[in-house]
Amino acid sequence: MLRPADLIKPEMDKLRAEAGSLAESEEDVLTYAMFPDIGRKFLEERAAGTLKPEELLPAPGAPGKPMAQDGAPTEFIIDVHGESYRVDITGVSVKGDGKRHFYLSLDGMPRKRYSNP
Repeated sequence: MLRPADLIKPEMDKLRAEAGSLAESEEDVLTYAMFPDIGRKFLEERAAGTLKPEELLPAPGAPGKPMAQDGAPTEFIIDVHGESYRVDITGVSVKGDGKRHFYLSLDGMPRKRYSNP
């Protein structure tokens, strides 16, 4: 039985060559494969020693921080199909390019960022 993945051409050798010496591991090659532009920029900045973490603002209402001026909550309990989940906004990026990224934790586990235009 043929699986959809069987139809994908093998490209790892090509991707390894394209990433070149920037890729220090197979994970780096996969990063480049999934995100060619951003991945290459990340690998180049890391190699040059110029990689900087994104500047974050503390989440309004975080411990020791005041609530947002509009009183917007920064922690929620969400019920989905009888299961309860705690969602905390743990950080907010500086607004740029018309977008702001929100960093969340779900039941205490950090999650990827979510954008808000």
